[in-house]
Amino acid sequence: MYYNGVVTIVTVGSLTLPADLSHVVLELRASNAAAVLILEVTGSDPPIEPNVIFNSESYVIEVEEGQTGTVGQVEAIADNGESVTYSLRLDNEHLQSRLSITNDGELRLSASADIGSYNFQVIATTVFTGTNGATTVYLSVYETTLCENNVGIPPLVVIDRDEEEPHHDLVTINPVLHAGCHYNLKNIWPIDQQWLYVDETGLHTYAIDREHPSIAFMALSQIKVELKLHCNTETRTKRSARQDWLGSYDYGDNTWLLGNTIEYDRKTTIVNLIVNDINDNAPIFVGKENEPIAIGYPVPDLISSISPRSLIELKATDADIGENAALMYWSTESQLAVSSSTGFVHVRNDAQLIQDMQLVVSATDLNGQGLTGTISLIIKLLDINNIAVLTVENAFLEDESIILSNLSSAVGYDVKALKSVVVSNSEEQAINTYNRGKRDVNSNGHSLQIHVYGLLQREPVLVEKLSE
Repeated sequence: MYYNGVVTIVTVGSLTLPADLSHVVLELRASNAAAVLILEVTGSDPPIEPNVIFNSESYVIEVEEGQTGTVGQVEAIADNGESVTYSLRLDNEHLQSRLSITNDGELRLSASADIGSYNFQVIATTVFTGTNGATTVYLSVYETTLCENNVGIPPLVVIDRDEEEPHHDLVTINPVLHAGCHYNLKNIWPIDQQWLYVDETGLHTYAIDREHPSIAFMALSQIKVELKLHCNTETRTKRSARQDWLGSYDYGDNTWLLGNTIEYDRKTTIVNLIVNDINDNAPIFVGKENEPIAIGYPVPDLISSISPRSLIELKATDADIGENAALMYWSTESQLAVSSSTGFVHVRNDAQLIQDMQLVVSATDLNGQGLTGTISLIIKLLDINNIAVLTVENAFLEDESIILSNLSSAVGYDVKALKSVVVSNSEEQAINTYNRGKRDVNSNGHSLQIHVYGLLQREPVLVEKLSE
């Protein structure tokens, strides 16, 4: 930009340049004047994508028939402070022609919507990095007045309750407006659920286990039922049994809120009960059933030549979700340093490990503030008679786990790695057994070189057996 005799150059976005480009030459022209600007290209780290989070996992909006203008508002933030813009993801053609969203997150109807229930997504996108976040909106359009002698109920009810305790009066029958009426309940998902039930006062639920397989797989665990209001003044008709329900635990790709477009019926309510997770499951380490877990580690004389990348990488799982399943790894053992986020366990520089020493590592959920699980490790010291160097042609570091798994299956006992490195085809390829000799292997490319040891019934295997 030009102002008061000064030309200022500003950036308006990001650009990916070729890796071998060192300079960018710009020619600046103003009338008959010209100049050349040379920009030096220096390396920089790619921008870290932020998390875009809405202030609610879902929104429920109810509007009267005929209402237009602003009907609701959503809000999202990026954790790096970036501004966000909003857009709609609509499948319903009727809503597409009349629903819009502003840059402030206001949802607006330009014309009245038909009576019924709708669902759609709002997408928030960061201005600079282009990172997206999404939320689901449930819009119910209800009739403002009732015909004489008719009793109406909302077409959609979305509520949430904590698991592991009963809840009463999820949906109640109004004793004045609905005198002499009762609900009939039909399961929609899961089709065989027995938690929700109705009586003369309304809809209730027994204690729900969120970790039940029928709802645990969902991104937002929930139960969906249909309530049909019947009154004494009505003539009841027997409903034929439906044959088109989905099979057990099969809801296709829909693992989010179960809210498809609902055709309006003044006597029918669809209820989505979202089951909130509570922290009722402690972390469980992978391999816990085989503890103590035997781990090989070189004797002190070999540490300088074979420095293991870690003692072990541990993984734990938690049946809860969200923050209740956010794990922090740790240990009170003075010999160990544990990565709190990855589960890598390292031996401290000044620590001394001894044969058959047992060490305990823990994992605590709720980011270290919740329930704790533990696993016990037993140390097996390795000397040159227990360690071999395995070289695999045309393999990379990411192939290591598959290689060791296949090798363990072939030999019938556990083969584990102390360290690994990728070497070029100019380096010698061999299975080196230290003072036991080596076997040459031809290679036409790079190779993965792994220092390995074997464990049979928790005891180290001699290298002769490992090399067979």
